[in-house]
Amino acid sequence: MGDNYKKAIFSNYIDSKDSDYTKVHRSNQESYSDNFRDLLPSDKHANILEIGSGAGQFLFYLKDKGYSNIEGIDIGEEQIRFLNKLGIKGSVISSIPSYLDSRSNHYDLIVMNQVIEHFSKDELWENLRSIYGSLKPGGILLVATPNMACVSGLFQRYTDFTHEIGFTERSAYQVMRIAGFKDIAIRGDRIRLKMRPQRILWWLLNSMWTAVLGYIYYLEKGMDRPKVLSRNLIIVCKK
Repeated sequence: MGDNYKKAIFSNYIDSKDSDYTKVHRSNQESYSDNFRDLLPSDKHANILEIGSGAGQFLFYLKDKGYSNIEGIDIGEEQIRFLNKLGIKGSVISSIPSYLDSRSNHYDLIVMNQVIEHFSKDELWENLRSIYGSLKPGGILLVATPNMACVSGLFQRYTDFTHEIGFTERSAYQVMRIAGFKDIAIRGDRIRLKMRPQRILWWLLNSMWTAVLGYIYYLEKGMDRPKVLSRNLIIVCKK
């Protein structure tokens, strides 16, 4: 009953008729390569699952890179229909535990890209425990989520009505640790410097502002300050 708004929103989260998502998917490949390429399995036949696959941007990237055993799950039928049109396996689910609990020690990599902020705390705990159980020993959970420590953190927290929680590097580490993960690394997302005047100017201003924000945090919090100030957190957890 309490999640009816989520079902209403996610059932119309994308509109595959009005957008050329193939072009959108290709435009995202550079960002995915910059941020995730070094975290992907070397085995192109690795079992990879994306939770909350949406319009399939990341799975499209994986398929383009030659990964063959990829699949996505989502609560929205529209998203999965579009995923299937891309030739990628997808399933509509009612909950993450109901899908994963029968797939113990199955996946080499599970990805949640801009997803965990949509869960309540109780949902996140249950989902992470199921994810941990479905990963093979040595398997990786790869998460990208908005960083509440960046200057636009508050905007990112409330820009989407379905956002339930937000994370800094510390709270992200805390929840992954209590979910069972021991080997946890957290970094900021990377933005490639392109040799165009406007892009160079933006990159310089962004770097300056990040430095200023770091000094502000240092004055307020001292050594207890956040170290990652980029727009997104990239969280890598090994089972």
